[in-house]
Amino acid sequence: MGQRSYTHQWPRPALGSLRLGGVAAVAAWVALAGSAAAGTYTVRSCDAAPPSYSSAAWQPQSGSVNTYKLCPSATSATPNPRGMVTRAVGQTFPMGAYSRLWFFAPAGTTIARLDWAGRMARNNPSWAMEIRAQGAVDQRLIGFPAQPGATSYTSHRDRPTVASYPTPPGTTRLLQNVQCGARQCDSGATFHTYHAAVVLNDHSPPAVSMHGVAENEWVGGDRTISFTATDNIGIKRAQLYVDHHGRPDSFTFACDYTVPVPCSNRSGSFTLLTGGLSDGRHVVEVLVHDGSNTPAAAGRTIRVDNTPPAPVRPEVDGGEGWRRVDEFSVGWPSVADTGSPLVGGRWELCKPGRTECRSGSFSDSDPTGFDSVRLGVDGAFELRVALRDQAGNEALLRDARPVALRLDRQPPELAIEPYDPAEPMRATARAVDGLSGVASGQIEMQRQGTGRWRELPTTVQDGRLVARIDDERYADGTYQLRVRAIDHAGNEASTYVEASGARATRQLPLRIKTRLHAGRRTVKVIRRVVVRGRGKHRRRRVVRRRRVQYRPAVTVRYRRRAVIRGRLANPDGQPLHDVPIEVTARPRFPGAAFAAAGIVRTDQHGRFSYRVRGTRSRTLRFRYPGTSRIRPSTVDVAVRVPASSSFKIKPRRIVNGETVTLAGRVRGGPIPAGGKLVELRKWTGSRWEPFRVVRTDPQGRWRHVEPVGSVTGTISFRLRARLPAEAGFPYRTANTRPRKLIVAGRGL
Repeated sequence: MGQRSYTHQWPRPALGSLRLGGVAAVAAWVALAGSAAAGTYTVRSCDAAPPSYSSAAWQPQSGSVNTYKLCPSATSATPNPRGMVTRAVGQTFPMGAYSRLWFFAPAGTTIARLDWAGRMARNNPSWAMEIRAQGAVDQRLIGFPAQPGATSYTSHRDRPTVASYPTPPGTTRLLQNVQCGARQCDSGATFHTYHAAVVLNDHSPPAVSMHGVAENEWVGGDRTISFTATDNIGIKRAQLYVDHHGRPDSFTFACDYTVPVPCSNRSGSFTLLTGGLSDGRHVVEVLVHDGSNTPAAAGRTIRVDNTPPAPVRPEVDGGEGWRRVDEFSVGWPSVADTGSPLVGGRWELCKPGRTECRSGSFSDSDPTGFDSVRLGVDGAFELRVALRDQAGNEALLRDARPVALRLDRQPPELAIEPYDPAEPMRATARAVDGLSGVASGQIEMQRQGTGRWRELPTTVQDGRLVARIDDERYADGTYQLRVRAIDHAGNEASTYVEASGARATRQLPLRIKTRLHAGRRTVKVIRRVVVRGRGKHRRRRVVRRRRVQYRPAVTVRYRRRAVIRGRLANPDGQPLHDVPIEVTARPRFPGAAFAAAGIVRTDQHGRFSYRVRGTRSRTLRFRYPGTSRIRPSTVDVAVRVPASSSFKIKPRRIVNGETVTLAGRVRGGPIPAGGKLVELRKWTGSRWEPFRVVRTDPQGRWRHVEPVGSVTGTISFRLRARLPAEAGFPYRTANTRPRKLIVAGRGL
């Protein structure tokens, strides 16, 4: 970036105006930096620069005769010496002999005037005594020329007070000269300067360069602003300005105005504190003054941003759950930053609690995430991200929202636990995963020789997989076990063996088997002839054995009662006494389910009975629930209830050609939505034949009027109604009791 140039065409202010402060001073200094007018400064010698009485600005010319003193030291003869002396005394001098002092203006400056006080004296007119201005022109300012042979001449001049002697434009040097202007000159010429103050015009402004910030650079926090300033007469002062207001820190350098170049070239640095500045554009300038108070400035326009970027809310693609692949993609929405652009940030990866942390930085013009984050080791970590803008503002990591990264590449450790006689139906396996934990598992079993694995309902409980083997559902035999487990990261493990290393098997049944019988109990006596012995010892004996059977169906007439009997025993016939038998019922409806109906208990012989009423056809299920050591048993008994309806004939006697009314009401229910089908039948002598079909109303009532004709003589008809089984009507097919209708022919 180039440095800012200031070339305001303002009138040059008076010298005193440079003492202004604040904005006015800056404006004046900046105007001076581009002005063609020169600054001025004064180089003082001898009495003009107490208390040192130095005359380092005036240089003696080599070849000067006799002696000269520059502000001589005090002696007993001259306790208060002063001034610069050029003199020729103590001998006769040839023509051209001189005693001289020179003042040379530094490059880039000219001499404007000389403020002088002193004394000149000569014994004869052959001596020239003068101060000359040289440069563009050569002009005597003070003194008198040599006047060889003159009888009347100026022999001395004493000016004890300071007078000003302007110099011609372009004057670059001054000469204090005592010189012989005749063939020879007798002793006796002294030029004694008490006070010499040379006023110089400085035509060269300082050159200043500023470093530390670039044009339009975003800046935040503290920034070091360095500068380098050079000038033909050196740098007197430097100060940092922001928006034309001076900062407290400044440099005022020591200058020696007893020499033509009073100051030195300088460099230094300031600390720019942007914390007190508003965010946005500001002008930063380094303003310097040279030894003549001529200003020059170098500046930049900067953009201040002390507001850190907004916090990010990172998210992991796929969620923050456990992974088994060490690669994570983390992203966040673009962060709107009204200040300087984002250039990167810092990240910190720690275990929970910010322990065992790793951190680093990244660079990106618009960071919105990391495509591939690798942890390197298994475990749970928290990633925090703090963005950084171009001004150096960075959000605090400790305030950043963490996102969880969890890695688990190790499968669970499994071991099937041995058979426990106290809980024979329970199958367990130890499942341990020290990181993500066991998410799910499955215990399976396979009957030897089948090759088919069956899954058992499995749960995870306190670091174990627990399943229940319902030996009621599976055929007896030897079964092998297999366990599979998956942790929350998706790692899977399986095993067939127990912790001891043996193959895990189970022998079914696991519990004591039972036999449950229920239904209509019948007893059949079986006779068998047993022959023993031979010959005359042969004997025949009849053995009778009672055989008890339970038929799993019972028919109960409508609203009548029946008793269902049963017995519970083990495979050897030993009864299980005083145990509950649960009874559930399922009506004969499509889609109907079993519902609780009652509970009975066995007696000391293991027998039980259940009284059932003929309300509707249904299936009764008798179930012994079993225990942890005894296997349950179930048996279904069908309860068949025939349909029932009343049947009336009015009148019971009619004459041929009249009508008869047949009516009735179907008992029970529910009645199908379209009414119950009723078939009216008559006896033909060999079979019952239907002659009419009617349907009941929603209440089950039915009625039919039948005309009777073509009857000769008196005939007796047997009539009845048939109720066929229907879906949605929970009764079996049944017939009403027959009724007689007598029809007499006409004319009889």
